[in-house]
Amino acid sequence: MSIHAGTLNIGGPFDLNNNNMDEALLFNENHLRYVEILNDGSHVLMWEIIPDNYIIKDANIYDINNDGKTNLIIVADYLPGKRSKENKWLHLFSWADSLFVPQSIEMDNDDLLHPNNCDIDAQSRVLSIAVGTPYRAAVLLEVQNQEESLTGSTMNIELPDKLRNGFGPVFSSFMNLSGEAHLAVFSPENDSLKVVLYRADEKAVIVTENILPLNGARNLIGSAILKTDLDKNDFEELQLPFISGEVLTLAFLDSLLVLSESDLSGQNLFILPDSADSKRINEILSNRADLGVYDLVKIPEPDTIISIIPDDTLRLGDTLNYKAAVDTAIEFYSFNWLLKPPSNAYFDPSSGTISWIPRREDIGVHEFKFFIEQRLNEELVSDEDDLGDRHRIFPVLEGLERSYAVIVIDTTKPPIIYVPPPYEPYSVLVLTPRKAAGNERFLFDGVPPFSVSVNEIDIPKYPSFSHSIFANLGRVNVDKHVNFSYTSNKDSSDKMMTLMLNHDLTENIIYVKIEPTIDSLNTISSLNPSSWRSSLQHYPMYEFEGFPESMRLGDSDNGISLYSSEAGLKTKNNSYISVLTPLSENGHNISFSMKAVELWNITGDVKMDSLGNKTVNTTITFTGEFYPYSIHAEMYNRENFTKRLKEMKFQILEFMGVDSVVVDSSRINIR
Repeated sequence: MSIHAGTLNIGGPFDLNNNNMDEALLFNENHLRYVEILNDGSHVLMWEIIPDNYIIKDANIYDINNDGKTNLIIVADYLPGKRSKENKWLHLFSWADSLFVPQSIEMDNDDLLHPNNCDIDAQSRVLSIAVGTPYRAAVLLEVQNQEESLTGSTMNIELPDKLRNGFGPVFSSFMNLSGEAHLAVFSPENDSLKVVLYRADEKAVIVTENILPLNGARNLIGSAILKTDLDKNDFEELQLPFISGEVLTLAFLDSLLVLSESDLSGQNLFILPDSADSKRINEILSNRADLGVYDLVKIPEPDTIISIIPDDTLRLGDTLNYKAAVDTAIEFYSFNWLLKPPSNAYFDPSSGTISWIPRREDIGVHEFKFFIEQRLNEELVSDEDDLGDRHRIFPVLEGLERSYAVIVIDTTKPPIIYVPPPYEPYSVLVLTPRKAAGNERFLFDGVPPFSVSVNEIDIPKYPSFSHSIFANLGRVNVDKHVNFSYTSNKDSSDKMMTLMLNHDLTENIIYVKIEPTIDSLNTISSLNPSSWRSSLQHYPMYEFEGFPESMRLGDSDNGISLYSSEAGLKTKNNSYISVLTPLSENGHNISFSMKAVELWNITGDVKMDSLGNKTVNTTITFTGEFYPYSIHAEMYNRENFTKRLKEMKFQILEFMGVDSVVVDSSRINIR
């Protein structure tokens, strides 16, 4: 449900991240926000969009293609001079781990101009869009899955002359009348409302039309229209709010369309200035809850119509259509209930279907138990009676006793939907030679989500160990702090060295520090790849403290060089350190190829604040001389990630002392 108030629309409440805290959709023509309402009443921004070439005419949240993922649907009207064939009037987003991500959709009609509002039929998931120019029309849109993309098929509904030739804005909304979907199309003109009602099945057929007085109500708010069933008669009516303050009810009574003053009029549910703060918005939400408006609104749910028993759950607003028998009268023979069914449930012998629309009082478990007979064939039975021979045709019947149970649940909030978190890989990899003395015993202590992998690499002459720690940062929720430590008891008297890396994923800056310092002056070297070469704008900015003064950017295969030693490689008894962090759709890897050291400790610390900003801190402690031969940075996307891992595996093994052509590394896990 979206409520337009002045210039601000409020949709909700929702709980898409399933943390038992309300969320709201707030938008005007130029700005859309999705916020979470905290216990103290303050709002936390979760996602927003500020279009620069179109205005937002309407927005709804619904699972439009029945794939279990909640969608944000935005109807757009492009600004003059901004229209092009590439611009779509419908923008679709999918909810994924506290964010709305763009969802591509191919439509067969991208030429619609000036849409006014949109609505969704809960049974068929079809969208209705009212259009102003180049022709006044109502358009139906059905979204379907096509392999990895979505397609939208449109159907234009021809309007009668009184609407097609009008001059006011056109609006449309679905109405469920006794289980059947209908579409109302209407236009306020002067002080009257021109309206036509269609059956919304395969072919739109006009049921009735009328011209109704508005009695001074002005400026209908299309994005605020909502469906109710105040008298609980299974006939939905439309609540039409106006900027002038009135709320009128459009209903279908005794085969006629009628317009009357609504019980919601004057209840302060719609009027809200665009500058309203969180307190004022919360008051509107509270007023709506106090008046029970949520009970009148069918919030989007998956599986809104059940045809062939896909599961045993119904939600308020769903329709049960259970196929109890074959659908031809020739084969159906008899039906009777074995257990009293819920009220309003009935068996249709012409279709062989049990139909039922549950109400709020039906929340709970219900069983449909019945006996049905089907006629398989006919047989001729011949015998004799007192008068002579007798011949009759008897049906050959098959009787079945069947039972079907459903659970009816509430729809005050959207269903709990599991959406896999985005893949944001973070890993630390350290390869070191086997210790000359002592043992390789490490203890891991961490707050999930982390995984650890330790492998021995049996390289002739240079046996080594691979220590890998991995986490998917997409699983780290807002305002959360996770950390880990991977520690061994120090059994060496050598001097300890500490390598610290801090990656601010929001600002995209990496701070790297070595203690004790290599540079006697302890200078900070700043390297900005985008200033060095404009094509590298997606790389982070680097700041190195305590490193050699000769740090500089340079070309390198599959990335950039941050440092290269003039002394060159002296031995194959080496160590290797790399840290992988996520950057949007890419991954960033910084690696240190260096002289052999002994690893003692790896710690990681991932922080995510209330706005979703993530910072990753990694600290590696070792003994031995920190002598880097090279420091390398690389970016790769999901498409080339697997290929690069395989290539890097051979390069790392070669650096650690093997001939990558001869040695089979397929069984060696180094990440």
